[in-house]
Amino acid sequence: MLTKLEKVEKKYLWAIIIILILVIANNKRAMLDKYPTSPNSTTNINSTSNTTNTDSTTMSANDFTNEYPTVGVDHVFTPVTGEQIVEILRSGSGVVYLGFNECGWCQAYVPILNQAAKQAGIEKIYYFDILADRRKQSSIYHEILALLGNHLDKDEQNLPRVYVPDVSIVKNGQIIFHNNDTSQATSAKDGSPEQYWTSERREQLLEKLVAGMRQLEESNCGAGSCNL
Repeated sequence: MLTKLEKVEKKYLWAIIIILILVIANNKRAMLDKYPTSPNSTTNINSTSNTTNTDSTTMSANDFTNEYPTVGVDHVFTPVTGEQIVEILRSGSGVVYLGFNECGWCQAYVPILNQAAKQAGIEKIYYFDILADRRKQSSIYHEILALLGNHLDKDEQNLPRVYVPDVSIVKNGQIIFHNNDTSQATSAKDGSPEQYWTSERREQLLEKLVAGMRQLEESNCGAGSCNL
């Protein structure tokens, strides 16, 4: 038979076990609340499982408006993953914008880019927030570096770097237009973005962007008709 002391110890042991079970159950519930899974959620077939891709694929048009309030709700930007950007640069067609919302020069550039797209009849501009990948020098970032090649400026170590805002217009895997005019602008030498973007400069950039975008619509076989 158990002694009185043994009965007390047994009772406390069971109490500890029950408490541990409750703690584990609560922690599991908290994790599910923080990272819910939905049977209706979709995953891009070209993406891999990492934090950067999850953020990119779940970002909506409204999220873009929140990050870039200067552009408003009437915009053509479609947030995509780094893998999708690489795919477009390799073999696709479209307008690719690389930037991040903390960049004041990006905030000033985006409304001009959006206006150019509307004038040129472009329905989508593919946007990738490159900041995190650039900071950690990810494999996706290095693929983008390789694909943009000589279009990029060099850093202090004479190595290619994606300075933003950066826009590429790609046709069948060929970069037919690239612009990063203000990617290395600074307040010290250029003033603030608001000061820099005079009406004349806005019109000059707008004209260049529209001309570049309209190349996407041009026939691959030049003037006249052709059977492709």
